Amino acid sequence: MGHGVPWVTSEDAAETGEPYFMGFLSNPEVLLAHMYGRPEVPPRWKIKRVACLRWTSQSWVEGGQSLRGEVEEEVTTSNGQKVLTQSAVVPGGLRQTVTMGCNVQRDGNSVSWLKQVPGSPPQHILRFYYSWSAPDEYGTGFSSSRFTSKASNNKIDYQLIISDVEGSDSAVYYCYTWDSSVSSWVSQ
Repeated sequence: MGHGVPWVTSEDAAETGEPYFMGFLSNPEVLLAHMYGRPEVPPRWKIKRVACLRWTSQSWVEGGQSLRGEVEEEVTTSNGQKVLTQSAVVPGGLRQTVTMGCNVQRDGNSVSWLKQVPGSPPQHILRFYYSWSAPDEYGTGFSSSRFTSKASNNKIDYQLIISDVEGSDSAVYYCYTWDSSVSSWVSQ
């Protein structure tokens, strides 16, 4: 698969030429692998660097096709210690709700989320504290009407939730948190 491939077709869909599940390849540094499964079971995508949500076209999505997939990635320190795992689940298309997960691998009081359209600088979406019921701040152009976050009871797993998905939501999404053990920000 080369750089810029917008989707991956399954073996079952290869005969018709129609995409079966979305891919997330958007950057030469991203490694993408498709693990084939039964048509009714979402595939799992293993990538090295970023989680990117992409749609082929509005007309294809609005044609009633179901887009599902799961992205998993890991960030490691220079000594090989796992620091953070971020995943993205795409349960639908336009006007649906998208949930992305971020596992910070240690107790974290807060996680912030960024959105980056390829070729543009990152945009701050929101910051969410574990002990709060809603994000405490939003970046310019983002609001609680479509963007929110939540955390699990373990203070390790966080989610970014985008409702009423629009075509302009297609981007690379990062989560980051403060790592007190190395006194630096950890992002992915």
